[in-house]
Amino acid sequence: MNVGNLFLGFEGRIGRAPYWLGTLAVAAAEWALRWALGVPLLGNTPDQRLRAVIFAIGLISLYPTAAIAVKRLHDRNQPAKYVWLLLAAYSVALLGDLFGYFDDPDRLGLAGWIAIGFVGIVGLAFFIELGFRRGKPGPNQYGPDPLELRA
Repeated sequence: MNVGNLFLGFEGRIGRAPYWLGTLAVAAAEWALRWALGVPLLGNTPDQRLRAVIFAIGLISLYPTAAIAVKRLHDRNQPAKYVWLLLAAYSVALLGDLFGYFDDPDRLGLAGWIAIGFVGIVGLAFFIELGFRRGKPGPNQYGPDPLELRA
C-alpha cells in the first residue's frame, strides 16, 4: 500500500504496523502545524483565536484519521460504518476544547462528564481494537491479508 492510499483511501486493509505509523504521522503533522503556527503544544489556551486554530487543525486531521481507521477496521473484518463512533468522539473532544468546556473540572457539569466519559470509552475501545488486536487471517471481503502480502 502506498503512502497516499494510506492517508486518503478507504479501500483495502492494513496491519497494525502501518496503522501505528500512519497514526503517529498524523499526530506528528498536527504537532508540527501547531508549532509552526505558534500554538502551545500542551495545556489549555485561553485565547479563542488559538482555540480556533487548534480546532481547524483537528478538522483537517479527521480525514486521514478516518482513512487509516477504516482500513484497520477492514483488517479486523469490521465494516467502515463503525468509524463514525471514533469520529464522533474526536468531534466532541474538538468542540469541547474549542468552547473551553473541559478547562475547569470543578465547574464541569453532568453533560461535560458524560462527554469526557464517551470520548474516553470510545477512544480506549478503538485504541485496543485497532492498535493491538490482530486482523482476520487470510483474505476477507475487504481484500487480502496484509501480512500475507509482505511474505
